[in-house]
Formats: sequence, structure tokens, C-alpha cells
Amino acid sequence: MAALDYLRRVGLSVEAVGDKLRVTPANLVTDAIGQFVRDHKAEILVELAGTDASQVADTIRSSPAWIDRPQRIEQPVEIRVEEEEGKPQRIIHTAATASPAWLEADAAYTNHLMTCRACHAATGRYCASGADLRQRYIATQMEASE
Repeated sequence: MAALDYLRRVGLSVEAVGDKLRVTPANLVTDAIGQFVRDHKAEILVELAGTDASQVADTIRSSPAWIDRPQRIEQPVEIRVEEEEGKPQRIIHTAATASPAWLEADAAYTNHLMTCRACHAATGRYCASGADLRQRYIATQMEASE
């Protein structure tokens, strides 16, 4: 294993691809190393073919990257979700489903806040018109009555 060990000591990884050798990383392969690989190609191929799979597995199991890896979380095999037929699980109120009265109150209140320098909603400061529009906005139901 002298030829393969030499290449590994200089930081190279060698693998057999058919009857050829792939040496990586390419930026570490100098002319001298390239010549060494060509001169010892047969020896390296024999060494790679003789690698025992159990030795490789033992090496991986003793690697800090394998030992310190995050453990997988056990997840249930099957999750059953039972839904009641015909009834939604929750009611969602959005502007798309809002009543026309609420949309009008919202638009009037928002437009006033954007243009009035005296009103500041974040601090609860409103002019007389802004306070009236806010009360109308709060009092108007979002969903249409059925």
C-alpha cells in the first residue's frame, strides 16, 4: 500500500474508474505526482481493488464526522387527520370575503389616516374626523350578515 498511502499523505484522494485512476483535488496534482501516478498505476489499481469493505466501514464509524453527526428524529409512520364533512375547520376573515360596508369603512378610515397630519394610529392620536371614522370602522361587521 505504499503508493496509495503516499498519495493520501499528500492530501489526494484516488479512485478507480474502470481501468483509469481519478486523483482529486486536481489543484494538488503536480507534474511530479502525475508522473508518480503514471509510473505506479498498476500497483495503485491493485491496492484499490484489495481494499476490504469491512475496514472501510470501521474507518467511517470511527470518523468524528460520523460520530458527531446530528441524530435523526423518529417520525410517526402515519398521521391521520379526521375532518368533519361540510363544516370548515375555521372561519377566515379577509378583505376578499368582507362585506361591502366594511370595505367602505376600511377605505375611508385608511385614506384619512394617510392624508391627515393630525392622526397617528400607532399612538392612538386622532382628529375629530379620524376618531369618527375609526369608530365607524370598528363598529362595522367584517362578515356580511346572512
